[in-house]
Amino acid sequence: GLPLALASGQAGVGISQVQAARGLLIHRVVFSEGLVQNYTIIAPTEWNFHPHGVVAESLINLCAHSPAELKAQADLLIHVIDPCIKYQLRLLDQPTAKVFQHA
Repeated sequence: GLPLALASGQAGVGISQVQAARGLLIHRVVFSEGLVQNYTIIAPTEWNFHPHGVVAESLINLCAHSPAELKAQADLLIHVIDPCIKYQLRLLDQPTAKVFQHA
């Protein structure tokens, strides 16, 4: 859209969202006295890797025969959802976890 011009001394809040390739992207700006006081970006990565986001929800549903297979599945899942993120994957030894059960 067109840029918003604020007169000197005006205040306001602007928000914009767009569906980007990796998910929802939000920009929020706060003006006071005609100047930007705060600018916030919520990137798709923040939604995707939230504790209740698509990555966490998908990881808990993986099923594998071995830790190596589980790690390979998790790596693939993470790269498919967000290839731009650097991460470290640790597998926790939980004998009752369903990830080692055969589907």
